[in-house]
Amino acid sequence: MKRKWRTLAVWVVISLILQLSVYAFVNNKVQAVLAPRPAKPPITETLTADIPGTRLQDIQLSYAKDYVAYKENGVLKVYNLKLKKVVFEKPPAPGSGKNMGVLAYEWLSDRNTLIYFYARKNPHPVTYTVIQPPPQPAQPSPTVPAQEPSPPAQASSGKASQTLPKTEDLNQQSKNSEAKAKSTKSVPPKSRTTHQAAPPAPKPRVIRHDNPQLTDVYTLTLPESTDKTTKPDDRFNETLNSEWFPAGGKIMQMAFSTFTNLIYVLIKDGSTNVLLRIDVMKELQHLNRPGETISNMTVSGRYGTLYIDTTVGGRKEIVALDAVHGWQRTLISRNQDYVLLGDKSGILYVGDVQNGDIVKILTLTETGSEKTLPQFNTEWSGTIPFRQARVQMGAHNEVIIYNAGKAYIVDKGQLRSVNLQGSDNYISPDGAELVQMTEEGNVTQFVLKPWSA
Repeated sequence: MKRKWRTLAVWVVISLILQLSVYAFVNNKVQAVLAPRPAKPPITETLTADIPGTRLQDIQLSYAKDYVAYKENGVLKVYNLKLKKVVFEKPPAPGSGKNMGVLAYEWLSDRNTLIYFYARKNPHPVTYTVIQPPPQPAQPSPTVPAQEPSPPAQASSGKASQTLPKTEDLNQQSKNSEAKAKSTKSVPPKSRTTHQAAPPAPKPRVIRHDNPQLTDVYTLTLPESTDKTTKPDDRFNETLNSEWFPAGGKIMQMAFSTFTNLIYVLIKDGSTNVLLRIDVMKELQHLNRPGETISNMTVSGRYGTLYIDTTVGGRKEIVALDAVHGWQRTLISRNQDYVLLGDKSGILYVGDVQNGDIVKILTLTETGSEKTLPQFNTEWSGTIPFRQARVQMGAHNEVIIYNAGKAYIVDKGQLRSVNLQGSDNYISPDGAELVQMTEEGNVTQFVLKPWSA
């Protein structure tokens, strides 16, 4: 008996050990999937290139730092920094208006792929839609009973009014009159149908659509920069009509979310702004509300939350839009002086701007489901000129605020500044590369080096 109990106890212990081992293995795998993956160090390059042309606009460096996109005289060009040549050009279409052609472009953050928007004239600027009225139900015609014939008039006492047939005697005439009266009473009166005119049918409704501009979305995929034979793959994605992209609209900002695979486009249309969302299935959605003016936006790389600087009725706010839960809005701040600076590694950065200077940088640690009016932490206090300045998050979570000749870096609560050598300067979106540009004759010299302020 003791031997049986001992055997049973051994098997119970073995079973528990196996279960705990399996549980620990599964738990480690789940944690590895759910835990944030360590970010790969960004790619950096050290090189010099002389790019033909001057007054280059909207300089943007690719993910691998081997291509640079820019506009020259309204033409989008992509230059291969390794092969030292222009590998792609996109001019406006012939006969295009002043604000047509390539409107804006942006490199994806994890591959050498450029997304750009291309405006062109609509060959059919005016179209019409005919809306037929709903069918009308048939109206039955009313039935009106026929009137009974009136009885024969009585003979007048005057002799002149009596007319009798010459061949009939009075007795026969009396019999005929009685028979006629009986037949009249025994036959019911017949009903008759009146024919009324049908009401006029409602006319179709014609709606005019004015759509003078079409805006196409393209994806330009570049091969390896050392590949001398493969051409860039310029692929058309979809066309946006004026319902989604207003004619003459100017793209103020573009942002990508790798977490949700969404593209956000902030478009200025006269005195109003339009915030357009595009997903990989080419579905479109306007995220702005009526009467809302959006001046800036940033996307959380960790949770996919979209943050916007918005003004409604003169009241400025910072609002979070939850891309995962039906674009639910959460009020983050209603301070009139707060502006979005950026988002990096699950931390939102906000600047307190007074009289054109940043006097405070605040941070908010994201949770994925932000609370209304959360408490900010003060990262730094001081004074940084903010007029005509650009903001870039550094590779190590530092905040870089720079203009044509100087950069201010706030890192772990400390401020330092660096003089920039180029006549114009650009810091890559990952904050790892500095591009210094100087015009020399008919070329623009590009100097690339890792950013290490």
